[in-house]
Amino acid sequence: MWKQLRAEVLFEAAGPIAHFEGTDGNHSMIAMTKVRRPRGGFAMVPVVSGNAMRNRMRFVSSMALLRAADMIGEKLSEPALRLLFNGGGYAGKGDEDASDEPKAKGKKKGGGAKGVSNIDAYRELCELVPSLAIFGGVAGRIIEGKLQVGQLLLVCEETKPHLPEWVTAKLATDEIEYDKARAHVEIVQNVRGDSMLNPAMRTLLLPDAQVAANARLLRADNAQAADEVTDDADKSAMLPYTFERVCRGSLFFWTCTVTVNSALEEDTFYVTLAELLKAGPVVGGKRGVDDHGQLRCIDARGVEVSREVRKADALDIESRKPGSLFVPHVQERKERIAEFLKAVEAA
Repeated sequence: MWKQLRAEVLFEAAGPIAHFEGTDGNHSMIAMTKVRRPRGGFAMVPVVSGNAMRNRMRFVSSMALLRAADMIGEKLSEPALRLLFNGGGYAGKGDEDASDEPKAKGKKKGGGAKGVSNIDAYRELCELVPSLAIFGGVAGRIIEGKLQVGQLLLVCEETKPHLPEWVTAKLATDEIEYDKARAHVEIVQNVRGDSMLNPAMRTLLLPDAQVAANARLLRADNAQAADEVTDDADKSAMLPYTFERVCRGSLFFWTCTVTVNSALEEDTFYVTLAELLKAGPVVGGKRGVDDHGQLRCIDARGVEVSREVRKADALDIESRKPGSLFVPHVQERKERIAEFLKAVEAA
C-alpha cells in the first residue's frame, strides 16, 4: 500500500496568538515569514512554525495511545516520556553479555551493543507505538518520519494568492474581507510585579528577611532622593515588558501531508487529526493568560494526492471512524506497550 494524504485546515484564533521568534531588550517579536507579492516585491507575514504544530500532533497522538492502552494515570519513565511526547530517539536496551568471558576485539556478542537498536527492533517498536511510524525515530540511525507539517499561515491580503481555491471561495461566500498582515498585529505591555513593594506581602516574610527587605527599600529610597544610582542589589524586581501578538479572530491556513503504507498508519493519522481538531491546538507563548494560543477549526479539506490527480473533498473525519483500527490494535498489545515503556531508553 502506498497512499499520500493531505489535510488542509482553516483555523480561527479563539484567543490572541503570541508565537515569538526573538527579542529586543524587553520586547518580544512574533515569528514572521517572507512571501512574494503577485506583481513582485515581498512582504513579511505572521506565522506559527510547523514544528509547533508537529509537537501538538505528537502530543494528541501519544495521549490517544495511552488512553487506548488504559495507561492514563500510569507513571512513565523520563526516557519513555521523551520518546512519546518529544521525539527522543529510541535506543533500546541492547544485548548484554552476562558472562565474564573476554570478548574478541571488535566483536559484539548478541549482535549489538547496549543502547543500539536494529531495524527489526524498530519495526517491533512501530507495531507497539503506531504513531512512531508516522513521526519517525531512531534505530541505530535516524529513521525519517512520514509527515510533512506546514506552517500556520496568517490569512491576509498578502497571502491571498497563496491560498487554495476552496479557502478563497469560502471567505468570499462568507463575505470576509482581507486585511493587511500588519493590521492583525497588536503590541501589549505588561509589568512583572515585585511583591517586596507591597507592605502586606512583606509581613509574610521571616523576621530576618523582613528586616533585610526594609533595609533594601530604604537604601533605594535614599539613593533616589539624593539623585544617586541605586545599587543593583537594591533595585526593584518590577519589570515592564512588551510583546507582539496576532489579535483574536484572525484566520490561519495550515496543511499537513503524510505518506502511509498500511491501513493502520492511515487510521493512526486520522486519529491524530481527529484529536487535534476536536480540542483545537494551543500554540505559542503566554498560555494560561487571556486565552493565548487557542485555535478553533472552522473548515477542513482532505486531499488524496497521486501522480495523475489531486482530488479535494470535505474532510469528514468521523465518517472514516478514526480509531477503528488504532484502538483495537493498541488494546491487544497494551501489556506489551506498558512493559516496553517501563524499559525504554531514549536519547
